[in-house]
Amino acid sequence: MVSNFRVQEEGIQRPYYGMNISRGREPLDQLDFLFLAKKLGVPITIFIAGQYGILNGGKTDPLELAEKENAKRRLLEAVLKVFGVEGTVLTTPDLWLRKEYWEAVLDLFSIEGIIEKGGVYSFSKAVEKNPSVFPNCQEFVNALELIGNFPASGLYTLLEVAEARFLQREYGIDCKFGPVSEERYDRFIEQFMGIVQLYQPLDLRASVSSPKIDIPYMERLQEERIFFGDSKQELMEKLGKAAQRATKTKVFWETEAGTAVNPFVRYLIYAIEAADLSDNLPVRIRNRNVRSSEAAVETLEKSEGIGLSEIVGSVGEAIWNYIIKPIERVVE
Repeated sequence: MVSNFRVQEEGIQRPYYGMNISRGREPLDQLDFLFLAKKLGVPITIFIAGQYGILNGGKTDPLELAEKENAKRRLLEAVLKVFGVEGTVLTTPDLWLRKEYWEAVLDLFSIEGIIEKGGVYSFSKAVEKNPSVFPNCQEFVNALELIGNFPASGLYTLLEVAEARFLQREYGIDCKFGPVSEERYDRFIEQFMGIVQLYQPLDLRASVSSPKIDIPYMERLQEERIFFGDSKQELMEKLGKAAQRATKTKVFWETEAGTAVNPFVRYLIYAIEAADLSDNLPVRIRNRNVRSSEAAVETLEKSEGIGLSEIVGSVGEAIWNYIIKPIERVVE
């Protein structure tokens, strides 16, 4: 229920999910990869590209990026542990300090359209300001000669595609999970690897007429979402308001990013999946125990979303007891 497959499920053996860091709080929306990997019964590799932020120049603090990247690594390792999912969490140095990564950059450099327009801040300047992030090897020297004068921000697609190529070669990765918003990278990656595009999350304040789209793995300004650090009261209040807005609407909404799931129903699915993966008590919908997100969606589609406010308590308790609280304990 969390994805829109572009490849067949049975063909996936070793997927990866690439993500960025949040400057603020970490949203629950990034858990899609976890439930999908668990359902498929495959190990997941997670790559946190937090230090790619140095490509933006300006007042970016590389130490702050590294700290947030490591904090997110600890969070996601806790997520894997709590739900018993086999996986590996990598960060920027795990790729950028390897000569094999820069070999991938060299291989991909000449592909038409892979380098985009950017600002005046060059890649050479980014390297000069952040030398510890880059390796001392001939492959990187060769890459720097090729791309050093290009705008650093225009290299995002090249470096993202090189990430996928490196993981394929060094970790045996055969499929990329990611939101629909990563189409700019996926159109290159799908030439050598399977792609599963996940439904783009909607802000809790979204409506059918104004479906505000969020990035699953990072917080931006003025967003209404559920975060790992939320208190139980905050969680319940957010779900209550979202249920009121989403009542009498369809499960699936059409947006500029394609089909998306009603924001309250998305968290209902998380509650059901978390309860199932944790072997905990199921979520109750209309006096029925529901252990399958597919069954929940079918029930809600038949009722046309009427009565969502009645299940806020059940959904909130499941998210708090099976996701936020146990992960918080492990991280601490």
